[in-house]
Amino acid sequence: QCDGKRPVCSPCERRREDCLYEADNGLTRTQTLKRKAEALTETNQGLKAVVTTLRSGSDVEAVEILRRIRQTEDVDTAVDFIAQASLLMPQNRPR
Repeated sequence: QCDGKRPVCSPCERRREDCLYEADNGLTRTQTLKRKAEALTETNQGLKAVVTTLRSGSDVEAVEILRRIRQTEDVDTAVDFIAQASLLMPQNRPR
């Protein structure tokens, strides 16, 4: 199992094989996978918030969210941009 050691991880060094890193520099494979899972969880929560707002918010909010999504190049940027614009904050919705 890759221990993340550079320039060659310990298992590859013992087997005298080329090392294809499955881990980020300085991290084990497990640590890298945990970071990726945390990032995906955060993205998923952001997307759920966007969908919730689209379902329960006003038409004006929905159009603004779509406009912002179209202005960004990737999903994470779009979700961050929308959150920063406070479109997902419940206090901004009419009661």
